[in-house]
Amino acid sequence: VTTVAPTTTKAAVTTVAPTTTKAPAEIAAEAILLAEYKWGVFSKGTLRLQELLATTPDGIYGYGTRTAHVSALNGRGFSTNNVPIPPPTTTSPPTTTTRVPTTTQQLIGNVNWESLTRSVFVVINDCGGDDIWGGSGTLVINGGYVLTNAHVVTDHYGNYSSSCELFILGAERSSDEPEWIARAKIIPQAIDTYYDLAVIRLTDKYSQIPITLSGRTPIQIKNVTLGFGEKLKTLGYPGSGGSRITISSGEQSGWYDDADSDGEFYKTSAKGGPGESGGAAFNAETGDFIGVPTAGTLSDIADVFGLIRPNSYVIPLLDKATRYG
Repeated sequence: VTTVAPTTTKAAVTTVAPTTTKAPAEIAAEAILLAEYKWGVFSKGTLRLQELLATTPDGIYGYGTRTAHVSALNGRGFSTNNVPIPPPTTTSPPTTTTRVPTTTQQLIGNVNWESLTRSVFVVINDCGGDDIWGGSGTLVINGGYVLTNAHVVTDHYGNYSSSCELFILGAERSSDEPEWIARAKIIPQAIDTYYDLAVIRLTDKYSQIPITLSGRTPIQIKNVTLGFGEKLKTLGYPGSGGSRITISSGEQSGWYDDADSDGEFYKTSAKGGPGESGGAAFNAETGDFIGVPTAGTLSDIADVFGLIRPNSYVIPLLDKATRYG
């Protein structure tokens, strides 16, 4: 008797790769996590990363952001190769780089423009939406306040909210990238949407406690005017000039009355653009602050003039800021 083993036909096993459909929000989150960032430099990309990681949204990539970033990447099984590396810590005296003197470039009309690099960059974040925007400002009074335009710190309707976060960035030299130096808060009595001016109060990075910056000389604002044809310079952070401060030359090209924003302006041929609003304008010969670059006007022949709000509109608001801020 021969026993034949039964023939068994096995069904073919097919391994099918699982289909994974990621939600758009998850795809966007992964893109933010995998993007490249620069240590210690402000960027809108870092702000988005910090919001995703639920860390302090200051726009500066530092140790706290790095820890949360690495944890999030590891949790998703992603590589951490692109995570910025902190600068080395050393107890040795910092290396000093000797700069080539640039006195002939800085001293124009007996004014050291490097010493007037006290314009700051004002960043607004989380005002009831996803928008992040910014403008320029000037450190004033005792070094605890920033003068800017009202439209820089309010929405399109001239409103402001306590939920809005204001961050102030500044640089020690014109060649430096601006760094986060303080938070700020609104002084309701020192916002004038009629003339498009505002003075905000600097606060501690981690609280709403008012502070005064040391080592940064504020700009003194006096009751001076600029005559027709006199030379001027503007300082600020127009988007067209990149992330570092920009200086531009022009002249007092006359006066301008704007029915939409009321009051008078200096017209000027100095270059400007979005982002410079709220910055500083100076007499090119004396270095005196003479007004706030505010807007631009487009003529029938498509030529653009900058508009500067004179000191006479600024001084009353500084008094209110001192009294209520």
